[in-house]
Amino acid sequence: MKIQQRMAFHFAYQLIFCSLLILTITLVACILYFQNAKNNEIRRNFPAGALQLIDQEANSKDGTIQISPKWVKLIEEKGMWLQVANAEGKVIYDVNLTPHHALPATWTLRFYH
Repeated sequence: MKIQQRMAFHFAYQLIFCSLLILTITLVACILYFQNAKNNEIRRNFPAGALQLIDQEANSKDGTIQISPKWVKLIEEKGMWLQVANAEGKVIYDVNLTPHHALPATWTLRFYH
């Protein structure tokens, strides 16, 4: 192999390697940035920030709701409660309901124009 071909091969190899390294570092930095922004939103305004994330992560299967145990734990630690109602207003899922909350098992849905 000629010296020019070797130099071209090494240059191309180094260029590809450095490009992939920069791309990887950029992706990791973006992931960390967005994760930090999400955590800051939860800390700053827990009910709104957590509700939005719970809504994104919740699963509905056969009429039942599944929420990550980490959210259940956080709701309980904050002394809050959560109810999920279906389209008819019937509560199909709840977290941290205690007798002193006295929340209804059905809700009336009103739509304003």
